Amino acid sequence: MNGKIKKAGFVMSESFIKESISNTIEQTGCVNVAWNAMRSNKIKDYYLTTPVDLLIAEYKKKGGYDESLSIIRRARDLSSKVKNNFFTDLNDYDIINTLLNKGANAFYIIYQ
Repeated sequence: MNGKIKKAGFVMSESFIKESISNTIEQTGCVNVAWNAMRSNKIKDYYLTTPVDLLIAEYKKKGGYDESLSIIRRARDLSSKVKNNFFTDLNDYDIINTLLNKGANAFYIIYQ
């Protein structure tokens, strides 16, 4: 990072995961969490009020692929500068690679 504080928006339905991740990244002093849209169809409403540099989302097994594609598309429609980051506990590398090729910027695999 270039010393500038980045703003992040979350797209997570699980509040305990969002809280854990947001507390950790805010401690770096480089990222401020601005909002949590909970679903991809709410991203535009939040983004138009408070633009962000990063979108941080969860990739879940049930409906995860379609929701992740929706997040990528909606973010790209709002700004080409928004970086899409996903957290997952799945290790389906074919799907992860496909989503990276479609515009996701990073996947973080959480091992349990």
